[in-house]
Amino acid sequence: MRRTLVLVTAVGLTIAVVGILIVKLDRSQDSLAAARLRISVLQDRVGDAVDAADRSQESAGRMKQRAGRFRIARNQARRLSWRLQDRLSEISCFADDNRPGRPGFVRGSLRGDIDGDGIDDLARLVGTTAGGRGCSYTLEVATQSGPATTEIDVDSWGGKQMTPLLLAQIDASPGLEIVVEIGRGASSESAQIFSMSEQSLHPLTFSDEPDPNFTFSGSVCCGGAIDCLPGQSGQIVLSSYGYNKSADGYVVTRRFYQVQGSAFELMDSQTYRGGFKLDRFPEFRGSDYPFQSCTDRIPRAKIG
Repeated sequence: MRRTLVLVTAVGLTIAVVGILIVKLDRSQDSLAAARLRISVLQDRVGDAVDAADRSQESAGRMKQRAGRFRIARNQARRLSWRLQDRLSEISCFADDNRPGRPGFVRGSLRGDIDGDGIDDLARLVGTTAGGRGCSYTLEVATQSGPATTEIDVDSWGGKQMTPLLLAQIDASPGLEIVVEIGRGASSESAQIFSMSEQSLHPLTFSDEPDPNFTFSGSVCCGGAIDCLPGQSGQIVLSSYGYNKSADGYVVTRRFYQVQGSAFELMDSQTYRGGFKLDRFPEFRGSDYPFQSCTDRIPRAKIG
């Protein structure tokens, strides 16, 4: 009888232990299922985040493309506006060739401290008729000390697109230099730099070039750029580029100058060849306008 009681007790304990184990196993399975559910939810959230990041990148790419197209359209509109204004000035010049001595017309103006006395001066380009031979152009600067003038040679370009472009601190002496656009080709533009000293205007020339003009802007095939060297007073870089199949890309020549008196003296010249982007060089970044990094830079005023 006692042995039967012990056996029954052992069986009961065994059943109880098995029941406890079954309950714990059920709970473990429930916890495992809950964990799997949480992992699945987290995976879904990660997937959503990845999708959102992909959409953001695509949106950023589209915005970048739109910004690029906007810059191109803006530059084209700017060039068209300038050409229309230039055409009106050209018409006003050539229409009255039979009336020598007529009052000159103003091609454009800029205002800033040109003579370095701390007071703003007015620079303007004045065109006059030349008795049936087209127009002649004079750069005039009105200062507190009096006027200063210099004639600009238009033989090579005819003066059809001539206009003051901007003022900028280019040399190391007080006063802003005057950049005058001389003419435009299909994609590039040409300009001269004028400086004022002792109430006299004179062009800044290049020591290694007979022509005081420099080229800026351009297209895929060729062009140029010019800029001040940041932190280097009176130093500039003048660069040109052209696409060359044998070089498998662009050939870029960068020339470095120091202003000495009325000339840019050549200090160094570097040439690069290869399949790189032009914005590798700072002077080719940003707008087509020249002298982007110069201090106290003042762009052209409205023509007329």
